[in-house]
Formats: sequence, C-alpha cells, structure tokens
Amino acid sequence: MKNNMAPARSSQSADKTGIALALATTGLEALQPLVLVLAYQLGSTRLVNGHNPINFCNGLLFGNAFSLVALLLARRFQRQRDQRSRDQETAWNSRLAFTSLLPIGCNALLEVALVIAFSRISAIQVTLTVACTAIALMIWDCLDQRKAPKTIPTVGAVLVALSAWIALGPTTDTETGVELSAMGVKLIPNTTTGNGLLLVLILMLGMLYYKYSEPVTREASIFAYAIWQTGVQTFIFFIWAITTFGLAHLYDLQSPLLWQAMLVYGGVISTAYTLVEAAALAKAGGTLVALCEGFLPFASGLLAWLILREQLTFNLVISCVIAGAGIGLIEAQKLRSRDQAAIDP
Repeated sequence: MKNNMAPARSSQSADKTGIALALATTGLEALQPLVLVLAYQLGSTRLVNGHNPINFCNGLLFGNAFSLVALLLARRFQRQRDQRSRDQETAWNSRLAFTSLLPIGCNALLEVALVIAFSRISAIQVTLTVACTAIALMIWDCLDQRKAPKTIPTVGAVLVALSAWIALGPTTDTETGVELSAMGVKLIPNTTTGNGLLLVLILMLGMLYYKYSEPVTREASIFAYAIWQTGVQTFIFFIWAITTFGLAHLYDLQSPLLWQAMLVYGGVISTAYTLVEAAALAKAGGTLVALCEGFLPFASGLLAWLILREQLTFNLVISCVIAGAGIGLIEAQKLRSRDQAAIDP
C-alpha cells in the first residue's frame, strides 16, 4: 500500500504546481493589456508625428522584440551560472522547431484576432468564445480516445463557461480595443457573418495552440521554447506592422515613452508570461490552462480596479467563485480517478 501511495502524493504535488502555474498565467495574461492601456493613456499626451506611439500593434511587435532580448539575456545568465542544468536539458533541434511552428503561428494569429474582435464585437461574445476553448478541448480528447464525456468534468467545464457570461452580463459591451487597434476591416469584414467567422477562428486557433504546444513544452526546455516562440512571433508581427502601417511605423521608436513602456510591458511582463505559460502547459496541460481562463474576467477586473481605478463589480466576484467551483469539480474527479487507479491491483 505504501508503494502505491507514494506516486499518488507525488502526482498531487505536481497537480498543485500545475494549477499554480496555470493561475499565474491567467494573472499575467490579464495584466498585459492593462499595462498597455495605461501606456496608451500616457502616450496620448506625448505624440510622435501627430499620433500616439502606444497601440496594440506596437505592443505586439516591440513587446515581443524586447521580450526576445530579455529572454536571450536571461538564458545566457542561466547558462553561465549553472552548467549542469544545461547539460541535462533536452537539446533544441530542428524537429522541435518545426513541430512548434503550428502552435506558435496559431498563437500569433490568435492575439491579432482577439485585438480585432474586442474592437468591434461585444465583450461577452468574445469572452464566452475563449471560455468555450476548454470545452472544445475536452470534446476533442473524448473523440480522440473514443470515450463518452464524463458527467462531472462536463458540468465543471460548463460552470467555467457560465462564469464568463456572469462576469460581464449578457448586454455588456466594451470599446477597449477601438482606439488602440487600427486594423481588422481589411482582413475580415465588419459584418454579422464576418464577426461570426472571426469568433469561430478564435475558437479554432485557441484549440490548436493549446493542443499542439503542450507536447513541445514537455519535451523541450522552457527557455528554448520561449525564445523560439518569441522570435517567431516578433517576425510575424513585424511583417504585419509593416504591411499595415508601412515603414513609417518604425518612427515610433523616436518616443522615449515607447522604450520605457516596452521595457516594462515586453521586457518584464511579456517575458514572465511567456515563461510561466510554457511551464504551465508542460506541467498542467493545455486543457487546464484553458480552463483557468475562466478566471480571466475577474483577474482583469481586479487589476483594473488596482491599476486604472475602475469599479470592481459583484458579478466579477461571483464569476470567480463559479469558475473556481467548475475547475474544482474537474480536478477532484481527476484526483479520485488517480487514487482509485493506485489502489486497484
């Protein structure tokens, strides 16, 4: 019996670490746009060539570029400090690099799609779509294993999606991305059909990212994957920025505020988010990380209350409780199944 219980305790410890990393990923994900909004507000008083140098396009491009530099410097420091960890890591190779191109590309397109969506679609529709990613992943796993979905995990996933609806309410809209985003109509028409396809695209991109990034993060070192991901995304966002705004877009680098904002947003917050998310995907798996997105409305509301002095509503608190109950049901079911497997001969 003792031999059976030791692996169970180790597994429980790993589960706690995975949940903690997934929650940290959600918190950093909520913090990123708020810092960019705050920088945009400051940039409105410090124009460059007559326009605000801080926008989501600059955040995606220069944020990833500054994050790439920070990751490379951190990686070099780690290598110099601990030679043994470098020798024990899985070598980054061309196979891993090629395999990761699909999830990395999906993640880059997902970020752009979310910016476009929040600039013209009601927040509740976008938030529900993101919340349903975990349900879609669970259905995918059931189809892949040719098993019927279990009742308790299904109820838990539905509760997480329901928490997103409660967080914002059925009639709440947002204009968060309208002034910060200057693209979208050329890519997808701002029509009912176009916006519906945009939401479907967001769901599909989220599923592909979580599903196919998980095995790469488990096989490769976290630093190697994070550096490769940030490098590829920097290249993608550079091409997007130049084709959308032209080379004049690079003149925004004349702004000292842009450098300061990107050092905080890209060099610190985005770097931490990339590393923590990769670790969460490796430890907890894509489905749990997607489920923890149910806390995103509450985390965003809490941070907006602390940073931007916006009101923290009762709905956000209730949504946090419901999302926690949903994830708790799913994790409790996993724990019972694992303990039963350890007891059975």
